[in-house]
Amino acid sequence: VTGVQTCALPISARTANRKDFALYDLVPRMFKDVGTRDLSHILLGERYSAPFGIAPMGFCGLTSYRGDLVMARSAAAADIPMVLSASSLARLEDIPPVNPRAWFQAYLRGRLDAIDPMIDRVEAAGFKTLVITADVPVVGSRENNIRAGFTAPLRP
Repeated sequence: VTGVQTCALPISARTANRKDFALYDLVPRMFKDVGTRDLSHILLGERYSAPFGIAPMGFCGLTSYRGDLVMARSAAAADIPMVLSASSLARLEDIPPVNPRAWFQAYLRGRLDAIDPMIDRVEAAGFKTLVITADVPVVGSRENNIRAGFTAPLRP
């Protein structure tokens, strides 16, 4: 058949994935009492009401006035983790007063002499959990942002 793409995984990886998934059965359970369900989960020594949270998202202030603060308050109210992006438009010092359990995401790239002062600032602001993001070794090409006139920090 022309135009059909196949999985790019090597046969051994595909076979290993199938073998691993075969270890689990999805069993529907009807007529069970779900009134006492508990989704709480302990993560890094802290109990949260759910096993998920709010991921770091840069420039949330573009979607809502002080969007990062809105997310921090919402996460605190829902008792779920929240990670403040290193690309936040809010001052990182503004977040711990509204959510003392918020985490901070950092990219540790670039000038090594800037890392210690940044970590000191995060700690002084009251963050107790530092998330190191290592998935972006090189800043991406943002040609579309340049063409659109988008800059950070924002300029009118």
